[in-house]
Amino acid sequence: MRKSVMIIDDDPNLLTLSKVFLEKYEWEVDVFESWEKASGSYRPGRYAVVLVDLNIGGHDGLQVVSRIKVESPSQAIGMITGHSSVESVVSALRLGVDDYITKPCENEEILIRLENMYSMVNKDEEIEALKNEIAGKYNFHNILTRDEKMIRICELAKTIASTDSTVLLQGETGTGKELFAKAIHYASPRIKDPFIIVNCAGVNENLLESHLFGHVKGAFTGAHESVKGKFEVVGNGTVLLDEISETSLHFQKKLLRVLEEKTFEKVGDMRSIQCRARIIAATNKDLKKMVAAGDFRKDLFYRLNVVPILIPPLRDRPGDIPFLAKHFQEKYVEKFRKNEFEFTPELNEYLLKYTWPGNVRELEHFIEKLVLISETGNLHLDMLTLSSPGDHEMEVPESEGMGKFFENDFQSFLNESENAYFSYLMERYRGDVQKMSDHAQTAKKTIYAKIKRYSLKSR
Repeated sequence: MRKSVMIIDDDPNLLTLSKVFLEKYEWEVDVFESWEKASGSYRPGRYAVVLVDLNIGGHDGLQVVSRIKVESPSQAIGMITGHSSVESVVSALRLGVDDYITKPCENEEILIRLENMYSMVNKDEEIEALKNEIAGKYNFHNILTRDEKMIRICELAKTIASTDSTVLLQGETGTGKELFAKAIHYASPRIKDPFIIVNCAGVNENLLESHLFGHVKGAFTGAHESVKGKFEVVGNGTVLLDEISETSLHFQKKLLRVLEEKTFEKVGDMRSIQCRARIIAATNKDLKKMVAAGDFRKDLFYRLNVVPILIPPLRDRPGDIPFLAKHFQEKYVEKFRKNEFEFTPELNEYLLKYTWPGNVRELEHFIEKLVLISETGNLHLDMLTLSSPGDHEMEVPESEGMGKFFENDFQSFLNESENAYFSYLMERYRGDVQKMSDHAQTAKKTIYAKIKRYSLKSR
């Protein structure tokens, strides 16, 4: 927004001097001696800032502020007065006045106050633009698919986005559960509110309760001050509880109450706080089987499973593989400024034969590597071999030998490979999860999950 200000004051000298002075600093200035004269020129969005005198020719400036706020609640307003009082300041702030200038005031002071309010307006606009950009990035149009089943799933998710219903996203690692959760949030009326992801596997079980509910000072050793939890911070936004299957039965009981009563207590506090957030849960495990085995609460499962969305693995929608591969090629060709390579029948057959246990995420990383190694625009079989899906940077113990390493069935081989790979990263980076995440080009929550799965410890 341009630097523009409307000044309403019954002091003609202040209006004249302020206008001349501010215009030297590239402000567009309109001055008026009363609201009656100003009202015809005011419209929402026309002025970055409005300055109003508390007493305009015997009239109440607070009434002017109130009228402006009705028309434009986000309008930045400063109040000028020579008769300030605690009551008038409180009243002005309650109406949404952003600053308060007391007469007599120098033009330099008015300029500084205006610049501060203008910066605040610009910051709000930047935040709004960023929110719109993020919303565009995570809408349903960006869930790329040609599979009929996936299209129906997207339509279901889009339909329930406008509701407050709890959603349970289930699917293998890499199928896009987080992408679906974000699309639901940014297609909902909560779009202007925060979207927060909590990785239930990545937070120590003893800290998860504090992480979500918050805690009061002195609640436990090290609690030196009160802290708000994610459920409080998010307000009317959305909380994604990722890897919900990794929570304890004790925690599940407390989460059940949040879903049933829409309230929670901070750790160490008896006072209830209203939970206004929408909850979306995600897991790569079969919760029904976990319920049957006694590892997950049946009542919580039904509370979470209001709208179940099961995202099929990539191997079950082979028509999406060449389509997504081409999309990822275009993405990384642009990113790395490389040449496009040809998707030959040989390459397409290669892509369709593989089962993609890492799903869309693994396919994306594979195509990224192909873009990087394909310098000539032609893709040869040896290049495919060098960048085979599922390959991991690892060291095979010499005592076992390669023959023994490959004697297992394919799934066992993948598990052993994965264990060796993350053990190698754990040792190399001494347990630094951020460095491990950067090396593996995968999310920190995945690193935490692998550390937990294979009971890895740094030496």
